[in-house]
Amino acid sequence: MTLQAIPGLSYFGPDPWKGFGAGAMQAMGGAGFANHFIGRLITSDGGSHTIDTTGQSALGFFTFSTTLANAASSFSFGIAAVDTTTGRPGRGVSSSGTVTFDVKTVVTGGSGILATNGFNNITPTSGSKTIANGDLVAVCAQLTAKGGSDTVVLSVGTSTVQFQRPINTYYNGTNFFAGSANIIPGFFFTFSDGAFGWLEMSDVVSSYATRAFNSGSSPAKEYGQLYVPPFAGKVMGIYAYAAWGNDCTLSLYSDPLGTPVQQKSSLIGANAVTSTAQGWVMDMFASPYSFTAGQPLGAVFTPGAVSISAGYKTLADAKHRIVDNAGTSGYGISRASGAFANANSSLDHYLIGLIISAYDDGVGGGTRFSAAFVG
Repeated sequence: MTLQAIPGLSYFGPDPWKGFGAGAMQAMGGAGFANHFIGRLITSDGGSHTIDTTGQSALGFFTFSTTLANAASSFSFGIAAVDTTTGRPGRGVSSSGTVTFDVKTVVTGGSGILATNGFNNITPTSGSKTIANGDLVAVCAQLTAKGGSDTVVLSVGTSTVQFQRPINTYYNGTNFFAGSANIIPGFFFTFSDGAFGWLEMSDVVSSYATRAFNSGSSPAKEYGQLYVPPFAGKVMGIYAYAAWGNDCTLSLYSDPLGTPVQQKSSLIGANAVTSTAQGWVMDMFASPYSFTAGQPLGAVFTPGAVSISAGYKTLADAKHRIVDNAGTSGYGISRASGAFANANSSLDHYLIGLIISAYDDGVGGGTRFSAAFVG
């Protein structure tokens, strides 16, 4: 094994370009109104899988300020092929504006199935679609019939940058329009065999928040994120999202769930940042820390006697951890003293990650994780 330094640095953890706030697609408040989200679908094991009306198949999505109470209303959500000839803007295959779903679930108004605000995980009612890892698909939602004042709004994530793909397209019953370029998908699919799928660049999150704490806080005075990289390498620093109104040490712990040892640290001085507002800090250690493949590491906020407010997100289901860059092995941790423990049954994920300066160049198998950004 040789650890090869890389030009520049790479980031293992939360994506700094994500906005870490809830967004929404255009409201579907009229008959035929629809939203299309086009992107590459990632499967949890890199294989090909089928989603249909059998087995564990489910279509997962978040709704926001939604009312589907009238029996005359009908809402469809599912996956379609991408229309590669009609756009721009890009869209799923449709006929006179009506989406041609390959697999879908249909929810009738007044059934009580659709959440007003929250995560929906619904078995498809018709169709079948086999999807290989990386296939281009259109995830579509359509209010096919409207009764009374019913309106459906899908909740998604936000981004600080604009995307050409994945993209959102809105249909108002007559015409297609480009949706917001600053939202990112938040859908989660379960295939019939139990494998999972999601669109590239997704953030499958129930809510975003900040937590204020200090060295005297209870029940915990340190919060952070567990990482178990499936490769050997060197950590050169930590990047984190918080409101930096007071001094805070960014700590790297080995064996965080057993006998934690603070291997590296860096003090973020409140007088050496732009303001007390929330934002990213990227900071370096005096020297790197070498780690082995599969070694648990903790990237942790260690504040002083005065509180800082650390950013975190809460997942609707622990299964959604697989969408994050660190995969299922990463989750939020906290402690008052001694060993760290998972935060909120592994549903809270803190916005703090590892800055990697070198990777193992060896050849061999490893544990699958979602992604890491180099470049």
